[in-house]
Amino acid sequence: MTSIMMWVRNDGITMLSDGVAYDADGIVRQIHQKQLLEPTWGGVVAASGAGSTLMYLQIFFQLAPRDPPQGFDELLEHLPDAARFVKEQLELGDAQHTANEFIWLIGGYSDERQRYEGYQLATVGWDDYEAFSLMPISAYAKPEASEEALREQGIDPREPFT
Repeated sequence: MTSIMMWVRNDGITMLSDGVAYDADGIVRQIHQKQLLEPTWGGVVAASGAGSTLMYLQIFFQLAPRDPPQGFDELLEHLPDAARFVKEQLELGDAQHTANEFIWLIGGYSDERQRYEGYQLATVGWDDYEAFSLMPISAYAKPEASEEALREQGIDPREPFT
């Protein structure tokens, strides 16, 4: 299971993740990159789920008939289509494997809105969330920390991070 966390603050983004890939039995099979930081994007994308999503994200922008994103706002515009492309590649590469779902956490600075922002994009929808859409978030932790564990560290889960 991936450990991945992001906090959006007034003065920046904090992104943490492990770098371990496990098989279905929980055996470590690979150490690999789960965050992608491209300077021209002005942001970072972290992945949980199918292991090669960030590689396919880079391929999407290399193959695209347009210039790669220049800034965080352009990155956000292209990520839903990029995620669909990545999902298609995962399914083509391993049609018998059912674990081709993934979640991306995206954090960066919006020049348009003049603030740091965070988003989640997932290939599976739930409740009011539509798959492949950008959902604004201010904090995310997987596995989820209990309210008790947060309080033990002096964090009030009802207070926003600033």
